[in-house]
Amino acid sequence: MKNLRLVAVSCLFSIFILIAFSCVPEDFTENELLDTVKNSEIDNAIAERVREHGIQDLFPPTIVMVFGIFIPISAIIGFFLVLGIFISLYHKKAMAMIEKGTYSPKPINIRWDLICLLLGIVLVFVGPGISVTVSAFFGMRLWTITSGLILLLAGIALLIFYKLLSKKMKVK
Repeated sequence: MKNLRLVAVSCLFSIFILIAFSCVPEDFTENELLDTVKNSEIDNAIAERVREHGIQDLFPPTIVMVFGIFIPISAIIGFFLVLGIFISLYHKKAMAMIEKGTYSPKPINIRWDLICLLLGIVLVFVGPGISVTVSAFFGMRLWTITSGLILLLAGIALLIFYKLLSKKMKVK
């Protein structure tokens, strides 16, 4: 299991390094980069550009796209890594209990009401956050608003479902 974690971490680090180096323009040398930083005219031009067009104009589309792809990929890989570790530890615990003779299978009791409540609250807060973030980078457009609005409405639907489910469970 330690080897699997080491391989996963080294793969994620390698991907991050490759992405970081792929965003640097090839025609820049180290001296040109230092000259660009030292030049005060460049600083004034950047400040003027930010005043006219906003901060999102400074980020090259390549960097935004790369990190826009890297974040969900790393989240998915991290989720399955944590899930794999959880399943592996549960399996080891069950095997140890079987060897001792103390294992008795328990039925899984999933509290769907609490899952709906937690997921609903998360989506209600994440949806507007995504809308604001995407709107900050790409300006106020219909698709930037609806990107988070969909999650917000899904969260509200889950909270309504939680309320109805909890009422139904109280009646029984």
